[in-house]
Amino acid sequence: MNKKYLALSFFFFIIFIIITTTQAYYTSETSASFGYYQDNEKSSHFPVYLYWNLNTTSHNDITTAVDVGVNNDAVYETWRFYIYHASTTIPLFEISKIQLGRQFIADGFEVGLLDGMATYLNWSENGGIVLTGGALHSVEQLSFSFDNQLYGLSAFQDFSFFTGRLGYFMNVREDKETLHLTHAAIAKSWDSLFWKPSILAKAQMNLEERDIEQTSADFQFSPWSPFQITLNFASQKRNHLMVDDAELIYSLFATSAQKTYGFSLNLLPHETTHFQLTSQLLLYDSPAKKDEEGLHERFIASWHPKDFFAINVTGGYLSSYGGHTWYSSLDFKKTIFRTLPLQFEVGAERIEKLNSIQMWAFHSRANILFPLSTRLSLKLLGEIERNHIFDIDAKAVVNVTYYL
Repeated sequence: MNKKYLALSFFFFIIFIIITTTQAYYTSETSASFGYYQDNEKSSHFPVYLYWNLNTTSHNDITTAVDVGVNNDAVYETWRFYIYHASTTIPLFEISKIQLGRQFIADGFEVGLLDGMATYLNWSENGGIVLTGGALHSVEQLSFSFDNQLYGLSAFQDFSFFTGRLGYFMNVREDKETLHLTHAAIAKSWDSLFWKPSILAKAQMNLEERDIEQTSADFQFSPWSPFQITLNFASQKRNHLMVDDAELIYSLFATSAQKTYGFSLNLLPHETTHFQLTSQLLLYDSPAKKDEEGLHERFIASWHPKDFFAINVTGGYLSSYGGHTWYSSLDFKKTIFRTLPLQFEVGAERIEKLNSIQMWAFHSRANILFPLSTRLSLKLLGEIERNHIFDIDAKAVVNVTYYL
């Protein structure tokens, strides 16, 4: 293991121990999932998933967040331990802070996990600078490594007439060229106009190649009070912050940027009723040098007359080079016996793939929450499904939450 990383990890560990032994407030949640499924080769499997998270806050507002999991992974058929998040946040000034440890980051078009430090220096509630540095990490990556490093700087400001963001990051990768990317974003809304239009536009440039790599734009307006229309466009490549074999995986499906054209219509005739219609067209070049396209259309109808009573109906169609899928689902939420929130979902899907797989798939899910006391709650979840991969896939989940 890299000596620099050992020293950094030890430093984070000492900070964590000191802070968590002098906390004023703790919240912790533990969940256990036990299940059974039978694969298409008639083999039986019994997956077990254990998760634990802890959030603490000290008297001086120093916070610590830990989210870990243990499971006998269904793919690798072995027990594995995962650290999804482990960070300490220290306030610097009234609205500034520094965050140390494993954390989620988003920079321009890229998202990922970072083992390192992020410093948020805000000069007001509407503006500031973010400094980022450390090693990139993926959830499936079990060992610590500094082979893929990220260093970035971004600034944002909410002006009276628009909101802007400008950023840069350097991605240092072992045995690969250093990546220099910069991005800019602008958002503007016109609430005083009749249609209340708003726009969000982003762009990313590769400084070495002097080329615009990725762009996106969203335009939203309301021609009539119950209606809201959104038009969007995106030209995106793979996530640069993904580690491991992300570049290889992306190249198996596309050799160009993926261009997406989207349309969304929202109708709210009443505060308890919502209808949504969305359509997305995806265009890209495949490794076979063919122009490929995908289409996704979806309709959602929601009715929620009370705080915990809602019915959602969803239907859609998905088409790509791999085949066609038609799907539908019904989701029902209601509080029973005045105190027990219950949620139930059923769905059916018709699959027609190019590799001659043609079948119906079904799923059913349900969960209920039992508030045992002001600090303790118990949640039971169950799921049964059948598809082209599993003859039967059944899961039972017990989720226990206790607030210290």
